[in-house]
Amino acid sequence: NCISIIKAPELPESVVNTTECFIGCENVTAERITVPASELDAVQITASETDADPVWFTSTLNITSSQPYTKVPFAKLQDYLHNTASAEAINYIEVTDIEAAVLFIDDENWENLENFEKPSLLGKILKQSGKEVALKLPKTVENLYSMHNCFWGCSTLVSLEAIPEGVVDMSFCFEACISLIKSPVIPKGVTDMTCCFFDCKHLLKAPIIPQGVEDMSQCFFRCINLMEAPAIPNGVEIMLGCFENCVSILKAPVLPESVTNTFECFKG
Repeated sequence: NCISIIKAPELPESVVNTTECFIGCENVTAERITVPASELDAVQITASETDADPVWFTSTLNITSSQPYTKVPFAKLQDYLHNTASAEAINYIEVTDIEAAVLFIDDENWENLENFEKPSLLGKILKQSGKEVALKLPKTVENLYSMHNCFWGCSTLVSLEAIPEGVVDMSFCFEACISLIKSPVIPKGVTDMTCCFFDCKHLLKAPIIPQGVEDMSQCFFRCINLMEAPAIPNGVEIMLGCFENCVSILKAPVLPESVTNTFECFKG
């Protein structure tokens, strides 16, 4: 019941029993636990007795940046996820031959609430598969300027390698991606990050915010496991609710003179 501990010590290979080792450590998230491979199952079982989700221990302890990606054309993605992708392990997928139209929701008709709370076609396919995915997109996608709502509610998206170059609008891009633990590299040129990582409760590290971003309203709202706020570049103007309910952040970032709105920025 060490509720104030936020990071567990690395356990050596000599450890042979981790039963209930982390019981009650409600602020220790999966990525902060390193255990011998022989004890991975025990930690996952123990997790079911705490507030942690045992699936999270599987996902986070197995994710590595060196994992090779399987290239899948977008036209075959749905079939691949349904018939080939693993239901237990994280699937590292590089989507190829993809068009801009499947990567965003047109926000010109916001009075239509159905559009407000649904992902792009890519996001829909990922969400409906129910399988964990670490995703990689092409470096550039022709005529792609917006990723508005791209992955809205994709609860099994674990990571995205990078945002394609040329994107300007990332509003609501990862909203409610509750399994996202790794943020993507964000290219220069992005100006709108409104609600970008809204309710990404397992996000552990924020991306580097590039010069040129102007609106960060509720960008990290309720990212309860985010431990460190990113540096805020000069040029950012709106930070309304940006870090609201980010209960694990211990130190606020320095705000540049360009910021004009900090309403409820650090509330909670």
